[in-house]
This record gives sequence, structure tokens and C-alpha cells, in this order.
Amino acid sequence: MFFPPWINIDKVDMRSYLDACRSMAGGPEWQVRFVKRIQSGESVDFRVHDVRKGLPFDSETADVIYAGQFIEHLNPLTEAPAFVRECRRVLKPGGVLRMTTPDVDLILEYYHEDRMDDFASEQPEVYKNAIAQSTKLGYLMFGSLGPASTAENYEGHMMIYGKLAMLELLEKAGFKEIFFPASIGGYLGKEVTDMGMSHSMVVEAVK
Repeated sequence: MFFPPWINIDKVDMRSYLDACRSMAGGPEWQVRFVKRIQSGESVDFRVHDVRKGLPFDSETADVIYAGQFIEHLNPLTEAPAFVRECRRVLKPGGVLRMTTPDVDLILEYYHEDRMDDFASEQPEVYKNAIAQSTKLGYLMFGSLGPASTAENYEGHMMIYGKLAMLELLEKAGFKEIFFPASIGGYLGKEVTDMGMSHSMVVEAVK
């Protein structure tokens, strides 16, 4: 989550987590940094909303929209195109949509080179304990390792994008300037802890 002037949106209510941060200690380095800011009195503007129903903002009111490890969980034929169109609507002229998402080209390159273990440091124990490279490939591509993920309650990936597929998605939404930076970088690079970046791409689309 980001601190103001950012507005955070999730369909899952994270307010209980924010309350717990006030008495939390320890954990990963990124969490310790976040908790210290909460405990120092900084606030987080968090709103519960399902962005598949559109973005709850007027047109041309946002400078930057950040969607980390999210677009792959949307239906690529209906929900993902609608989401990026909504982002373009809400962005001011010159505003930037920045996303991170698993990169299928990179993942397949590492698979063919028998290097799937290079991604293990960011993955759960089930990934680290898998022996077959093809098992690890499936875990990354489907991303449905959560204990609550079932056929009836699917929590995995609906699509894995390569750069050409991402270009097509964004160009159809009306974005003209599209870039693939090497890292998140800049102000966001200092604010964001985005898990899974070892096998992901960063994409920026300018309105």
C-alpha cells in the first residue's frame, strides 16, 4: 500500500491489516518499513472497490495509476481490456499507467535453459521443493497455489502476457507511448515492494 497522495483500492478489505500494523513487530524488511510509518502516525487512504466494475474516479483526474501483479488475474478478452480503457479514461493527458506482470517470454526462456530455480527465492516452499522444471513452470504460469484456490473459487492467473501481447492490449485501449523499463524505478521504486519481479515485466503506458 502507498501513503498519501496515493489512493489504494482493493476488493478485499485490508483495514484490519492496517489496524494490526499499529502493534506489529518484526517480519520482512519491507513490512518493517511500512509498519514503522503506520506506527509513526502516517495514514493510508484505502478504499474497498472491485475495479472490474470501473474506476471510481472522474475522467482525467489521476497523474499515475499503478497496478502491480494484477492484470494477469483478469479475463484477457473482457475484463483486462475494460480495465486498461478505464485507466486511460481516468488519467490526465500525459498521465502514466504502470503495471507489473509475469513475463511469459522470460519464464519460457528460463524453462528451456533449466533455470527455473533462479526464481525460487521469491516463491513458496512448494515451489522450492518441486523437482521437475515443468512443475515449477506450471506453478508460475497458473499462480494458483493459495490454499483457498479451487475450481469454484479460482485465485490464479487468467493470462500470462509477453511484451507483444501487452503492446496489443494497451494499443487497443488507445495508449500510444508504451515502454518496458528494466525496473520499477523512480519514486515508485522507493515506495513499492512488488513480489515476483524476478520473472516479471514492467510496462508503462502514457496517455
